[in-house]
Amino acid sequence: MRDEANSLGYVEINKNTMQHASFQNVFALGDCTNPPCSKTGAAIRKQAPVVVENLLAMMDKKIGTAEYDGYSACPIPTEYRKLMLAEFDYSNKPKMTFLFN
Repeated sequence: MRDEANSLGYVEINKNTMQHASFQNVFALGDCTNPPCSKTGAAIRKQAPVVVENLLAMMDKKIGTAEYDGYSACPIPTEYRKLMLAEFDYSNKPKMTFLFN
C-alpha cells in the first residue's frame, strides 16, 4: 500500500517498529521506507536489529517490543583528511556513539 502523503512511493511503515502500516506481516527498512530520517547506511545498521527482533516475535505469535529511534549519521568533511560525524535521532538530538573525538 502506498503512502499517499508521499508521491515518491516509499513503503508506509510505523517509524519505530518498521512494521508496514497496513500489512502486519510485512516489515521494511532502508531507502524504500518513509520514516522521517536520513536514508543512510548508519540508519539501516540501527533499523536491521529492530526488524529482526520484531519479525521473530511476530513469527512466535508475540508482540515485538524493539523500536528504532531514528538514529542516522552524516559525515561532514571539515578539512583535508578530517571529518565530523553528525549523529542524531528523530528529535534531532545529537547522539554521540564514538568513544573518541
